[in-house]
Amino acid sequence: MKRKHRRVTPDLSHTVHIAELIKYYESGGYLNDISNVVTLVKKWLIDQPKPKPMEVVIFDIDETVIQTDWSIIRPDTPKPEESLWKWMDYGIGTRIEPIFRLYEYVVERGYVVFFITGRDIGKKAATEKNLKNEGFSSWQGITYNPRTPDGKYLIFPKSEIFKTAARWSLVERGYDIVLNIGDQESDFAGGYSGKCFKLPNPFYTTI
Repeated sequence: MKRKHRRVTPDLSHTVHIAELIKYYESGGYLNDISNVVTLVKKWLIDQPKPKPMEVVIFDIDETVIQTDWSIIRPDTPKPEESLWKWMDYGIGTRIEPIFRLYEYVVERGYVVFFITGRDIGKKAATEKNLKNEGFSSWQGITYNPRTPDGKYLIFPKSEIFKTAARWSLVERGYDIVLNIGDQESDFAGGYSGKCFKLPNPFYTTI
């Protein structure tokens, strides 16, 4: 059976009118809400003891550390998955500034950083170039959604299943996941997540 990319669907549950959602993004409300979450994360981290060598902080990538081009995710334009996945190949996403500052703080504190992304392994070169260009230069590893040996299909049809397996793999390797930052419920579901902080994303949902 042919397996498609992760399914991306619009999520307008945060507003009745599309115009309000656009205003939420373009007025700075979206970025402000992200900053508020980062403030909560830092308050939580301050109360934690000095990290041990195998303690991990996990970051998602899209709409967590890297912002998708607004022309793709704004709610009044079509959202074919092909547009999103093609855009990733360019490696031109911009960093989300409050999250970048959190990332720097986490690295400074001495935590091990892993990225777990629903992007497939074919996006590896573009993704890592994009991250480095945006200042994310220190990480222990990035886990991508794997493909079948012929490269045609994703191994995991749902992001939640893949990300749970990726976190379980870290735990099996001896890492202790203490913190997980993402913008989708599928970033946390399934266990092995540590303390979870969800960023706002009323623009789309991945399952």
